[in-house]
Amino acid sequence: MRTRFITAFSLAICREKAPGQRECETGINKLQDLLRDLNQASLSAVSQNLPARKDNTLQGFVQNAETALRLAEEHIDPICHAGKSQAENLGHHVTSMATIIESLVSNIIGVSSNIVETKEQVNILERSRTVLESAVQFVCAAKESGGNPKATSLHPELDLSSQVSCFVDHGHCQFKVLRNIWQHVCVPL
Repeated sequence: MRTRFITAFSLAICREKAPGQRECETGINKLQDLLRDLNQASLSAVSQNLPARKDNTLQGFVQNAETALRLAEEHIDPICHAGKSQAENLGHHVTSMATIIESLVSNIIGVSSNIVETKEQVNILERSRTVLESAVQFVCAAKESGGNPKATSLHPELDLSSQVSCFVDHGHCQFKVLRNIWQHVCVPL
């Protein structure tokens, strides 16, 4: 019994020290902080108290968010691949995606803050929260797989979360849903 405990403990320590694990944990924490920011903005919007950001125009926020959204999409396959077989690249890809999503969230809040209709503000923020929750799930699955090609039992979960991370909800890609909302409430680009 003691040998099993020592072996399990040793494996946990080795896993924690594996390439990409610390970066994944940092990325997960960053994404969870961003979720809190979105939730706070959503609460402010519901109470009709979301101050309009003036550091950019509505169109500027939309363009920046669109760019960040495209870049986040481009990170899904590399993270999925690294999560399955490239532990040495996993941390880099996750860190990069978390930084991109930070920009995305900032610009989404900027978009929302410059829309007059409270219902539309809340809609964008709620959809964005769904996207962000999927991103957290995806990074957790990548961290769990750890870039280990022998962890084949974990790969289906990573595949599934990468599909959800395209951030599919009820059969619709959440990235596309956000784009459609922006086109509806914003001046065409």
